[in-house]
Amino acid sequence: MSTVITTLDGGLRNRGGRTVFRTASAVYVVVRTAGATLAIWKATDPLTSFARQDSAGEPASTGQPFIAADIDSNGLIGVVYWSNDTTLSYVPFDTATDTWGSPETVATVTTSGTRGLAFAFDSNNKPHCCWIDETSSDLFYANKVGASWTTAQPGVITLHTYGRWPDLIINSNNIPVVAYLPYADPNNGYIMACLGDANNPTTFTQTAVSNAGTNPRYRMPSMAQCANGDIVIARANNATDIDPRPLTLLRHLALIVSSTWQVEETINANNENQQPSIAVNGNNIYIFCEKTSADAGIWYWTNATGSWVSAQVVTAASQYSPIVRWGMRNNPSYNSNLMDFVWFNDTDNEQYWDALDLTVEAPQALFFPRRW
Repeated sequence: MSTVITTLDGGLRNRGGRTVFRTASAVYVVVRTAGATLAIWKATDPLTSFARQDSAGEPASTGQPFIAADIDSNGLIGVVYWSNDTTLSYVPFDTATDTWGSPETVATVTTSGTRGLAFAFDSNNKPHCCWIDETSSDLFYANKVGASWTTAQPGVITLHTYGRWPDLIINSNNIPVVAYLPYADPNNGYIMACLGDANNPTTFTQTAVSNAGTNPRYRMPSMAQCANGDIVIARANNATDIDPRPLTLLRHLALIVSSTWQVEETINANNENQQPSIAVNGNNIYIFCEKTSADAGIWYWTNATGSWVSAQVVTAASQYSPIVRWGMRNNPSYNSNLMDFVWFNDTDNEQYWDALDLTVEAPQALFFPRRW
């Protein structure tokens, strides 16, 4: 039975409204609240309670309710968000003092975007982000490798009517890699992967890594890099808003050095898979997603035992948009035996947290769900 930690306006149901990190001593959950602010909640081991941090310093977020965040090697959490309807902003949160820093303007737009944000720190703790422009539907990219944010540059493509749901990682060569969805109509899309030409890129090389049409409502790509250098992308692949929406994996061996990707692998062929979130532990892959069929709830799949196996970790209906902590980013992988994840409960309009024990090889149900 879930333990109530506190009552909070629930925030965004979509996966763009929350994320989770772990430091040497605590778990941090970043939420864009329904009250139009950014909020960070912290729990220390043993994880029996979450507490809201520096509520007086919370940045206002009155534009579209999407955020993206990462944590650097010094324990600094960086968040990009729409501070108002025309301004994309960045703000740091220092886990050493549990205080918000000063917001910075990343870009000024005509209208804040409803199609997703992505953000990552590189190995030098420099921030990178990308977003879809609401007016033009182009993908834009910016970084602060130098003293100030670069002029936002059109990311990769302008040939399609719409673009949505970018994801961003920094690969082991310290180069930004972007995956996103260009599509000409809701039933005719595919996944694009884009590689920068340097840590501070002036151009991106793009590759269509899958040509199968998928519905943009459910197919958001989620990307990670394994310890061996493989880049992997999880997605729910179906042409329409109709079952079965199979869960699939795209893989590029070693690094993106050519346009060659492996044949798309089907992990689960049915059961209404939606909004996957991928994590890696070494070369073991974990993919969390929501289901809305008879076995509704939150599920995960892993190849840690040598073949794909699954478990239902949240059994109730109306549980949406899980986000799993990825331990292979540039920040230290604290407590690698626990894989934290967060999700939205549409029944009580609250955000929930839990963790998998990676010392248990067999798939497992959740063991201490927490609500904040």
